[in-house]
Amino acid sequence: MKKVILIFLWATMFCNASVLAEGWTGEVGYMNVGDSDIDLGALYGIVGYEVDHSDSYSSTLELLVGFGVQDDSLTVLSTKVDIELDSAFGLGYKGTFNIDDAWSVYYRAMYAQMDLSADVLGISVGADESDFGAGIGVTFKHVTVGYLKFFGDLDVDAITIAYKF
Repeated sequence: MKKVILIFLWATMFCNASVLAEGWTGEVGYMNVGDSDIDLGALYGIVGYEVDHSDSYSSTLELLVGFGVQDDSLTVLSTKVDIELDSAFGLGYKGTFNIDDAWSVYYRAMYAQMDLSADVLGISVGADESDFGAGIGVTFKHVTVGYLKFFGDLDVDAITIAYKF
């Protein structure tokens, strides 16, 4: 719970766009990460540097940091396995097409690492998974909704909702 309070206190400091220097952007939100077997939740923040190429297109280099807030469990051979997302880090690129003053659509490519832990019969084990992902999203004013698909060993989907500043 302390993590949740700290990240929201940190995020509210930066929610005022005048705090950020020209070109810098931010995003704070909730990410649901899962596949057919697991469903994990994370709070995340993104800091990026945006370059306007024209009135209708911009590109942003991004850094993502997040931590788990919703765990899940599954049963393997009649044994319950608790799974937890400890942290997530990523580096990405986002291209944004501005439709008008309120609406924009974007595509995102990201390399991310997720640190996971599992508890089986009181024994805890940790693992980290890194993969490339790609996705799309839409922004209305300051609210953004997106989808990312990570490929390879990680092979999970991420659905995001965030406040962009």
